[in-house]
Amino acid sequence: MRRFSLLAVLLAFIATTASADRYIVTKQGDGIWATRANRDGSNIVYSDRNTGEERTIAEGELIAVIPTVRKGKDYTSEDVNKYIDRIQKAKRQHPRLKRSLNALLSDWKALLKPVEDLSGDIEALIKRFMEGERSVGDYKKTSMELGMLSYKDKRGRFNAQNERAQAEVKDACILAGRERLAALAASDPVALDAHAEMEILHKGLRKIAGETDLSDLEAMMEKARLSALHSSFAKCKRALTRKAATLDRYLVAIGTLRRLERDVARGDGEMNTLSKLKNELGRKMAGAFPDYKFNRQGFPFHAGDLTLRAKMRGAMPPIRFQSIELDEQCFLIPRRHAGAISKSGGGPVTLRALFNQVWHRCRYGLKVVVYGAGQTHEHVHVLPELKIQNGHADVDVVEDFGFLPDDFQPIGLADGTPPAAYYFMVLQVPGADEDDWQAISLARGRRLAH
Repeated sequence: MRRFSLLAVLLAFIATTASADRYIVTKQGDGIWATRANRDGSNIVYSDRNTGEERTIAEGELIAVIPTVRKGKDYTSEDVNKYIDRIQKAKRQHPRLKRSLNALLSDWKALLKPVEDLSGDIEALIKRFMEGERSVGDYKKTSMELGMLSYKDKRGRFNAQNERAQAEVKDACILAGRERLAALAASDPVALDAHAEMEILHKGLRKIAGETDLSDLEAMMEKARLSALHSSFAKCKRALTRKAATLDRYLVAIGTLRRLERDVARGDGEMNTLSKLKNELGRKMAGAFPDYKFNRQGFPFHAGDLTLRAKMRGAMPPIRFQSIELDEQCFLIPRRHAGAISKSGGGPVTLRALFNQVWHRCRYGLKVVVYGAGQTHEHVHVLPELKIQNGHADVDVVEDFGFLPDDFQPIGLADGTPPAAYYFMVLQVPGADEDDWQAISLARGRRLAH
């Protein structure tokens, strides 16, 4: 994951330089990306890339005007060395601009190296993609790697081959996506999980389609949506009439209705029908299980939960982060007073989880977030063995903070809260990307000790 995040940063810089053809360095230490720059007497007239405004600056106020490398253009070694000298002079005078200047320097120095044969690398990426699943995720990875090869190809010798490869893998991805959508839609009825996978895949295909027409998929997607809506609704309705239904059956039915509301239903009519049945199920569930006290959010507290909650008051206090989108399906209670947890040594994290709904065949996890100076690190402890019974589950993970870099320095919150590791439950629907987790509980903070 770290490798591809670095690739994304580099590709973002490539996009920056591709949209500008000059980097202007002033004596005051400003670095300005310009889409053009021309001399007008003793002045330089340029267009600011960020604002589009035309501006004028006296030539005497500048250290250098550095062109970006134009792919496919032939440069003499004298020109290349001239621009390298300009960049190095600017770096010496304004080291804080070194990030942009180093990238430019790398581009110009690459022109002094022998031409690297990238043909085999391009064909290898095509072969790997075609022999794989040809998924949207694989396409994004391959497209990014082809973009990196294009970046290395400073002289543009392999432009045509690279562009053909990009088109070939995109077309293959869309074809494979169409085939997968048709296979999922062929079920009668379409299961809720199958519909979720279809929606994720359809959205991914539309993002990469460009000028490729996908409008013919709309009728199939709507038919599958209605099939999933009606069949899943009927299953939930049967929970109202089922004799001796367990608490877990009610919670699965309510979770299914919540999924239908969030991902399937459209329009007030469908939403109101689902909401009405969900309320009916909630009322019947509360009446059928008098040993539980259901709070306003529908969490089923029994006497032991209330005792534990009172005992643990103040331990790992709950917190709501406004920056994290929350669908509150789970309530966490610490099972022991554990005190601070060591960043270097780690330790056990033990929680009791109460659910007001259960999403069938979804993955659950416990996510940990640690805030640092200018950087946040997070990790999901996937819980494949999580057993939810009567809306309750014990959550046990051993935290080692292996996801934190060795030199990481945690920081507290703006309100004065000391550094902590924050834990909250997350959920992942079938077909979602590997790192696509949704927060379903408030966070519980565990103070960090050095």
